[in-house]
Amino acid sequence: MTPAAPASDYSHGTFIAGLLASAAQLNSQAFELPLEPVRIVDVRAFSRKEKTTVSDFLARVGDALRDFPQVHVWSISIGLDVPLTGPEFSQMARDLDELAGTYGVLFVVAAGNDLDPTPLRPWPPASYGADDRDRITAPADSMRSLTVGSIAHGDVASGVKKNEPAPYSRRGPAAAAVPKPEVVHYGGNCTLDNQSAGGISSIAPNGNVCIGHGTSYAAPLVASLAAQMWEVLAASGNNPTPSLVKALIVHSAVINSPPRSADHQRYYGFGLPFGISESLMCTDDMFTTFHTVAIPQGREIHHAFPMPHCLLVDGKFVGEIIITLCYTPVLNGANGAEYCRSNVAVSMGPLQLKRDGKVHFTGCVPPDPKGKANAIESALIEHGMKWNPLKVYRKRFPRGVAGTDWELRFDVLYRAGEPIPASPQVVHAIVTLRGLEDGMPVYRDGVRALAKLKHQTTALVTPTQLRV
Repeated sequence: MTPAAPASDYSHGTFIAGLLASAAQLNSQAFELPLEPVRIVDVRAFSRKEKTTVSDFLARVGDALRDFPQVHVWSISIGLDVPLTGPEFSQMARDLDELAGTYGVLFVVAAGNDLDPTPLRPWPPASYGADDRDRITAPADSMRSLTVGSIAHGDVASGVKKNEPAPYSRRGPAAAAVPKPEVVHYGGNCTLDNQSAGGISSIAPNGNVCIGHGTSYAAPLVASLAAQMWEVLAASGNNPTPSLVKALIVHSAVINSPPRSADHQRYYGFGLPFGISESLMCTDDMFTTFHTVAIPQGREIHHAFPMPHCLLVDGKFVGEIIITLCYTPVLNGANGAEYCRSNVAVSMGPLQLKRDGKVHFTGCVPPDPKGKANAIESALIEHGMKWNPLKVYRKRFPRGVAGTDWELRFDVLYRAGEPIPASPQVVHAIVTLRGLEDGMPVYRDGVRALAKLKHQTTALVTPTQLRV
């Protein structure tokens, strides 16, 4: 490292670097933490010991993006102090979005910490936070970034238990009911009096192992997964994009997490993402397809979907469907709460011949978590994730849904008055099918069904490209 300047404090950055290099090894080989190290670029963008304005910070981030064009994933563990409760996205988030779009990078941002005053939030939260004191802070509301909250890594008698939202971790939503954080990871536990206990271990500047807690330490764990994912995709000949990597991280969290209510999603996001192998490889009882679609305005894109034979029982689909959708939206900060200017929707369902002699399509996989959505715009925004560039759909069908020929459909909508871009809206969708019983050959049957449809396909990665 470079010699310390008078205004330098390496404690925070060194702790994060230790997690990026050896998270599992420093924490008793905890299987939930990343095992593989990643390369680290150390950028001094902010200092605790000198006055640094938001403009200074953003300018230094911009310099770093120009100086290191080979770096595609950046971890940002910084946040302002004021909870975001207004109807508009913060200027800091909008500036970060502009940088992400200009340089084609993914920012992984900490949700922020609510540490004062104590006592901190228990779980379940009961009446705590009625004044929104634990809402996320800027720039965690960045639309193009991946925001990370913290869950506890160990039980604390006077705090929360393992896998519950950490007492300090800020929660969503962001403006326009955008779900933030999108995912969580282990950032260390503490008492409700903010004493580190059941914390996460890393390295201090003097080389000693120390314990800490904060969303600052959850964010780099997710950034590590994202960086590894980007590298594997590039090595396999694919063209990684921030929205594809973000979709993969979130989809990993969804398929490894139980369904949650809308209230709990504000704290957990879509769950805890697992390692690189679990994110990119199918298992025998799971079939996953990736769809990259360019959607022109005014057109609906239809994909015939390969349904595994073992999930079709007496003319019905019986199983679980999970869909994650992510894209880079058109953004315009001059429009306040209507900052996001393009909306992509996906629907999946069977084709059936009706009494009128026509084939009808019925979408039957609702947004997750499912709310009281209706045709009213405010309800579609709050419960249907309209205008949110990241959407998750999920449904289990224990009684089955009639139909053996299924389709996946995409369409794009631009806000009134928004100029239609010259290029179609590109969107990434990930679809996973699972059986409701153990031991079903879902993957084998899915591959066979895919071959019958004769789609032009390619494997996203192969086992030899993953280092396990």
